[in-house]
Amino acid sequence: MLNVNLLTSGIFFLIGGFSVAAAMLNWNWFFESSNASIFVKWFGRSGARWLYFIVGILIIVVASILLGGEIAKNEIL
Repeated sequence: MLNVNLLTSGIFFLIGGFSVAAAMLNWNWFFESSNASIFVKWFGRSGARWLYFIVGILIIVVASILLGGEIAKNEIL
């Protein structure tokens, strides 16, 4: 199970980092996509950027918790 949990944590880190990067760098192609444009309509561009930033940080926190539990359980590192 170690490899599955490490893979899951890694994917979460990438997704969270991508969301934070999109919010911080204000990527037009990201916020003009059909999925993100819904939040842009609801909250405005600035509000959508904050939403994606906060969600990205939360995903990174979840990944850290998953990874930390795996490290403690298997005593790796």
